[in-house]
Amino acid sequence: MRILFTYIGALIVCFQTHAQVEEMIIGDNNNGQIVSSDLTGGNLDTITSAYFSFYDADVDEVNERLYTAWYYGIYSMNYDGSALDTIVNYPSGGYSNGITIDVRDEKLYWVSTDEDLILTAD
Repeated sequence: MRILFTYIGALIVCFQTHAQVEEMIIGDNNNGQIVSSDLTGGNLDTITSAYFSFYDADVDEVNERLYTAWYYGIYSMNYDGSALDTIVNYPSGGYSNGITIDVRDEKLYWVSTDEDLILTAD
């Protein structure tokens, strides 16, 4: 639960919002895998372990896809790790460490570290 306070004249108004988050997705770079866990860090479950991890990730809740930025490129997959798609392949490594999804405009943005650019794709 998050509590927000807003000052209106002489009044302080309190709003409560509730997040419905059930699990975290973790890039386990030491073991080269992506895992999920509950919010306490327990109940670890491997999503994919084909020596694949990430430096940054974002979730497309509309299409139920996970997008990741990793040393060797940009990838997307279903929540369970299936249907892995390579969006950008960068075999020499050192490619990206930032990514975000704009679901409303159906755009993907990421950082190309090697080129010092912010790139976008549909």
